[in-house]
Amino acid sequence: MDTVKVYIIPGYDAKYRKGIFGKYYDIFCSWLKKHGYHRKPMQICIHSIHEFGKYLERKGVHSIARLEGKSGQELLMSYKDDYKDCRQYWHRDPDYGLHIYLKVLKEAGLITNLPSKSHLFLPETKKYMDFLKNQKGLKERSIDRHAYWTEKLLYSLNYPATHRLDIDKIDSFIEQECSKVKRSSKSNITDAVRGFLRFMYWSGNNSTDLSRFIMSPIKYELRTLPDILRWPDIHKAISGINTNSKLGKRNYAMVLLLSTYGLRSGEIAGLKLDNIDWRNETIHITHRKAGKDLLLPLIPQVGKAIYQYLRKGRPPSKYREVFLHVKSPIMPFTPATVGKTVKLMLLSSGIKLPQNIKKGPHLFRHSFATHMVNKGASLKQIGDILGHKNPKSTCIYTKTSIVELKEVALEVPEVLS
Repeated sequence: MDTVKVYIIPGYDAKYRKGIFGKYYDIFCSWLKKHGYHRKPMQICIHSIHEFGKYLERKGVHSIARLEGKSGQELLMSYKDDYKDCRQYWHRDPDYGLHIYLKVLKEAGLITNLPSKSHLFLPETKKYMDFLKNQKGLKERSIDRHAYWTEKLLYSLNYPATHRLDIDKIDSFIEQECSKVKRSSKSNITDAVRGFLRFMYWSGNNSTDLSRFIMSPIKYELRTLPDILRWPDIHKAISGINTNSKLGKRNYAMVLLLSTYGLRSGEIAGLKLDNIDWRNETIHITHRKAGKDLLLPLIPQVGKAIYQYLRKGRPPSKYREVFLHVKSPIMPFTPATVGKTVKLMLLSSGIKLPQNIKKGPHLFRHSFATHMVNKGASLKQIGDILGHKNPKSTCIYTKTSIVELKEVALEVPEVLS
């Protein structure tokens, strides 16, 4: 097998050839190169595997045979709990890091019985996830959030070793975790815990409905204002994108969609080639947060930007998603990737941004809605385009409009007595 040079410095190469996965280093690197991975993504994958290898050594594991069957499942589950940033790591795309390495080992015939991602959760969590998907109809992102807090709760209770849900310990867990997050995120924790406890009662796994004792933090409606950009700043940010490069063509089309229709990052990432009807000049937005599809007119400027990207910027790919990475591995965007791309674009745009403003896709969404209010659109029209279930969700933009009116109001002349 040919040796693939991933690191310029020999010391790094030697470092990653040690340990439990050292003898399979060339197999892994060759697979990555064959599938179009560039040096940087390869280094990220290799480092991820190296960290897992060090963990196995700390556990006294020196053979990849231990990664099969029940033994492998237990090791992967405990590693998830041990990993310092498990929330970020375990919700990455499965083509990165540990998951892809296990896939390579299986393809090479070195291991056979691999646990799937769903098997990396406790049985109770897995049943709860199936319930959320099949009975409640939640989206994958919401299910992942519930699964994360459920797993964290169960591990804090030493479940299933104790096989007991203690309300005092649950209260302590909620208090501890809520102290680490801002007010708007506290309800995510309490909602997830309450939902799981209610499921345990309904499914007969717990004789008492402990969900009745979980209180959500008080939330005040319209307490804060959404971050917005002035419309001239939106135009400046868009016009500052260099559309001569493939990257610029992609980002330009993406930001035009955000600012013209107020789409969410998930709707941008999920947009497929089949959703664009060029003949009838429409865009079909599917799988919206509110569960309603939306048919939008394809505005000429937006259509031209997408067309230029598809013809001269989008790399050839089997994927049907519109927006892809320009460098290998060629993969579709995720909502997180959309957010990161928009943030980098805003930081390099040259417009003055307040220090504490959230520089993400929702900044364009909020600005779009406020601009529509100022143009005289009704809250019903705005809510339908934004995909709001509750009309109250749209009312927040009347506050931002009032704030803007205050800033442009005429100065009141001083009255002399």
